[in-house]
Amino acid sequence: RSKVTTERLALLVVSGLLAAAVIGLGVTGEWMRCYRDECRAKRGDLVKIDSREEQTFLNRRLRDVMTEAEDKFWIGLTDSAVEGRWLWVDGSQLNQSEADSLEWWFDAFCSKPHRSICKKAGVREKLKKVCD
Repeated sequence: RSKVTTERLALLVVSGLLAAAVIGLGVTGEWMRCYRDECRAKRGDLVKIDSREEQTFLNRRLRDVMTEAEDKFWIGLTDSAVEGRWLWVDGSQLNQSEADSLEWWFDAFCSKPHRSICKKAGVREKLKKVCD
């Protein structure tokens, strides 16, 4: 495989009928150098969509930041290591229930300039880690 085909990450596709994130949208740039590093600088990472509810929430919120009828956002899902084997930025594999939401996502070359969606742990999650 060429280097170009291995440097891809999933994009969240949002039509004019859908909706950006509560969490934060990065500036336009390449995935690893700009998007993921920027999210990490904010003590977060590219978003991992854990449920249909979270996908729906993002779709609704994205409407507020869209600049075009069809906008695209980087999320933390990639098949760059093995084509078709999708992994989240935390190393976990895309499970079948999450795959039901794939109609909203597609992969593209990382060099494509799109905004990113960053996610940060909430206060409750931080407290749980401290208490456990």
